[in-house]
Amino acid sequence: MVSSGAAGHGTSSTRGSQGTTHDDSSRNAIARVAPLQRDAQLERALDAGRIGTWQLDLTNQHLALSDTCKSIFGLSRSADVTLEAVLAAIHPEDLPRVRLALDEAIAGSADYDIEYRVIAPNGALHWLHAHGARNSGRGYPNCLSGVVVDITRSRRAEALAVAQNALLERVALGHPRADCLRAVNCTIESLYPHARGCFLLTDAERGRIVEAVAPFPAEVITRLFNFPVHEPSFCTCTAAIVHSRPFSCDDVAGDTTWSAAWRNLCLSQGVRATYSLPVLRPEDGVAIGSFCLCLEEARPLNEWEQQIAAFGSQIATMLVERDRVIDTLQQRESELAGELADARSLHEVSVELIAEHDDEALYTKIIDTACALMHSQFASLQMLHGRSRLQLLAHRGFSASAADGWKWIDASCLTACGQALDAGRRVIFRDVRAMTGELGPELLAVYEETGIVAIQTTPLQSRTGRVVGMLSTHWSYPHEPSEHELRLLDILARIAADLIERRQTELSLRDSDRRKDEFLAMLGHELRNPLAPLRNCLHILRMEGAANPDDRALYDIMDRQMTQLVRLVDDLLEISRITRGRIELRRRHVALSDIVTTAVETSQPLLDAYAHRFVVDLPGEPIVLDVDPIRIAQVLSNLLNNAAKYTPAGGKVTLRAARDGDNVRISVIDNGAGIDQRHQSQIFDLFTQCEHTRDQSRGGLGIGLTLVRDLVQLHGGSVTVHSQGLGEGSEFVVELPLPDTHAAVQEPPLDTIRTSEHPRRILIVDDNREHADSLAHLLRLGRHQVTVVYDSYDACSVFASVNPDVVLLDLGMPGMDGYELCRRIRAMPAGREVLVLAVTGWGQQTDRERSAESGFDGHLVKPVSPHEILERLELQRVVP
Repeated sequence: MVSSGAAGHGTSSTRGSQGTTHDDSSRNAIARVAPLQRDAQLERALDAGRIGTWQLDLTNQHLALSDTCKSIFGLSRSADVTLEAVLAAIHPEDLPRVRLALDEAIAGSADYDIEYRVIAPNGALHWLHAHGARNSGRGYPNCLSGVVVDITRSRRAEALAVAQNALLERVALGHPRADCLRAVNCTIESLYPHARGCFLLTDAERGRIVEAVAPFPAEVITRLFNFPVHEPSFCTCTAAIVHSRPFSCDDVAGDTTWSAAWRNLCLSQGVRATYSLPVLRPEDGVAIGSFCLCLEEARPLNEWEQQIAAFGSQIATMLVERDRVIDTLQQRESELAGELADARSLHEVSVELIAEHDDEALYTKIIDTACALMHSQFASLQMLHGRSRLQLLAHRGFSASAADGWKWIDASCLTACGQALDAGRRVIFRDVRAMTGELGPELLAVYEETGIVAIQTTPLQSRTGRVVGMLSTHWSYPHEPSEHELRLLDILARIAADLIERRQTELSLRDSDRRKDEFLAMLGHELRNPLAPLRNCLHILRMEGAANPDDRALYDIMDRQMTQLVRLVDDLLEISRITRGRIELRRRHVALSDIVTTAVETSQPLLDAYAHRFVVDLPGEPIVLDVDPIRIAQVLSNLLNNAAKYTPAGGKVTLRAARDGDNVRISVIDNGAGIDQRHQSQIFDLFTQCEHTRDQSRGGLGIGLTLVRDLVQLHGGSVTVHSQGLGEGSEFVVELPLPDTHAAVQEPPLDTIRTSEHPRRILIVDDNREHADSLAHLLRLGRHQVTVVYDSYDACSVFASVNPDVVLLDLGMPGMDGYELCRRIRAMPAGREVLVLAVTGWGQQTDRERSAESGFDGHLVKPVSPHEILERLELQRVVP
């Protein structure tokens, strides 16, 4: 069927005469009707499938289209159609391709087979697939004929899918929401040129329009922001937002349901029909915006247009949800960053708590951190004294009068800290201005003067649950801290409580240390005082009656043991050296045999008490060590004592020594209780005793082996233990390095007073008569002129009369002490050149510093060696 008329159908030829029977007539009628019926069925089928036929007469350029074909091109069925009219309907971008394909088909070089778009009179875009061929055979008209298939539905679906994918990629890549919405509008215009999209988004409370994206002039966009969101009758956009469902207006000019202001605005922009869908908030399905598809033709939307509108609404909803998730993540990241910063602040406070020893600096750090964590303008830290008084340690932001008034707070006080102390829990004042009846006018006046409106106070509890103070933060506006802030503050409160408790403990320990040092200093004084005359008398006896060799041997033994006792007393009193492991070594070249002799002298009574068989096995050739002989003797004596104590009575103890390369190896072996192999690695630890041997140890603190290890290591050596187990005995091995060369033994200087070639006038001032008299006797043996005074007040007058060369002063005398006496002597004309030495039982470093400050030339600690006194006296030049 063509527009110029249907082609004539051939008529059936007649048979026989003109007169026919009735059956022949019927058959002829049926033959004529059947083709017509088949043509009608074909036409309906083609129309249903949106398939049109066409024919172009190449002789006269006459174009014939079927009714379906006209419909596909948007033409009326009665219209006379020309080729140019059809070509004008084709999309401008596709027209060149169509003309080329048509020319090639007319020339016969190729069939006409092409896909293109046409724009309907209403602006709708359709996709067509045309196919045709030239009829050039004999008996056929010279024409080009074929079919056109409307493939719009499938192409629209494909185009929409492509557009959706492109937009989803934009959304996924995080493009700004406004850019994505503008891309949606561009997609709509490409899919449907005579339609436009308009996006309106509200704030979270749906109170106002905060975002508008539409292809309208700026002045129109400005008016969109003023749409009354809560008036559903204003327009389809606001109705969709209020009711969270679609609304349409098929004829903007004629539909008076909506406001005139909106209709006039639409008509001014060529909008004749609208279809608005809500943009929903996914979590609750509430509309927080709308998407409106605007048409240039007043009519209801078709199915395709509704799909386009749904597409715009879905993309907008996705964007809203994406941005919500991003905002949530960013907010959480910000919160995490803040929490991390808070955690770092707390960590810094913890580190400073360990490293910093300035209390005031730590207190300030605590309150500064509290202000940062709680975002407050004020803070304070208090320490509890007793059970009911709080002392202000540090504050931030308080006025001078407030800080002075709150320096001490009782539990009965109405302040937040007073109430927290009384209740034993945290107290929060959200707004003190609303608490007139509870706080009273005077306290409120202080708060007002300081600028405090809100307060929280958290008790500081020790690890045992004891309240030790309060940590408070204050705000200049009504406020109640969040649970998160309070959790952070509780961590800081734990740190602050540790700080206060530690400081209290340190103060207590310092006080205990001070009392202990005072006690030990007093003990040393009391121990040295009796040792001093004993030593003096020993040297007097040696000088006056040491002709008998046996007596000299006894004097040597007593002298060695006295020297060791003095060293032990020195160690006991040098607390700082012991606690820091800084024991002084007095090295010299000494024979190993002499060290062993001293150690055996000390331990022999204990070995004999247990009836042990004791064997000493030393090499034949002499071994010289570069050591402190008293310390190494102390090491061996400790090992021998342990062997004696941990070996059942009647056992065997052996001390063996031998060269081992560049070292000497000294072993103490017993057949006693032995040591469990599990405990051997810990045997040298401080205060360690094996559980099964404690009842055999006959007392002891468990410090002997620790001292052995430390002393040996100070000499560059090592000590080890070997035992096969319980009941198998033990062997302790000490290895010490030998000197690089064969050095000779260095004998200690003779500890006695020689007759002086230059006798001195010496004044001794000491309230301890036995020490003063014995020292005077000892010095007189050296031909010195000695005057003794027992009272410090008498010493001044005696000094003036005697005019001594040397003054030996005790420090701890009653009445006027030695420090003051030295200052008075120095103030005398003759006192400037005299040698003044302190001879005292006080031997702490502070005592030495104080004596130097008082004018003493030296500080000698009782009992003083005669050799040491001689050296000091020789330093004094005789004044003619």
